[in-house]
Amino acid sequence: IHVDSISRLLDVATKLTEGSFAMLVDFDLDIVVISQEVVEKIYPERTGFEEERVTHRHSGEIVEDRRNVTYLVSDTIFQGLSKLENADWHSLHTFLEGLDPGERDYSKLNVTLTGDEEDNGAIEFYVMYEKWKYVADWALLVFAPVNEVDDAIHVRILENVPNENSSSREVD
Repeated sequence: IHVDSISRLLDVATKLTEGSFAMLVDFDLDIVVISQEVVEKIYPERTGFEEERVTHRHSGEIVEDRRNVTYLVSDTIFQGLSKLENADWHSLHTFLEGLDPGERDYSKLNVTLTGDEEDNGAIEFYVMYEKWKYVADWALLVFAPVNEVDDAIHVRILENVPNENSSSREVD
């Protein structure tokens, strides 16, 4: 499986509605494929101070220190979704565990996006998921804001009204 192919699939999912995004995870909710844009939406602005974020040479010299810096895709290896506090990732994990290979389902999940914490701005998302039937125990997660999906289609019917002051009236 080419990461490039999966990345294109995730890119298409971001165009479903305003605010939609997607990622590929394993069944521990560890990230397999995610874009930097999505990392910036759901991960904290800064990484933590965990010692495992420091890469050392055998000599002890520090090669890279990723503590307390802006989150990158590569930093998600140290912090899967289940370690984030911006949503009830445990309930999502429970839904995923109940799926058979190849099965699809959806649920709702409130997610506080990065930068919206002070506003207590949790957004309700439809989370659509599919457990891969072959290759690996992975699930594609697609998030779409409930209000964007529910308001995506608003049908208006115009009715002709035979009077000289009005040519039509709106009926909902």
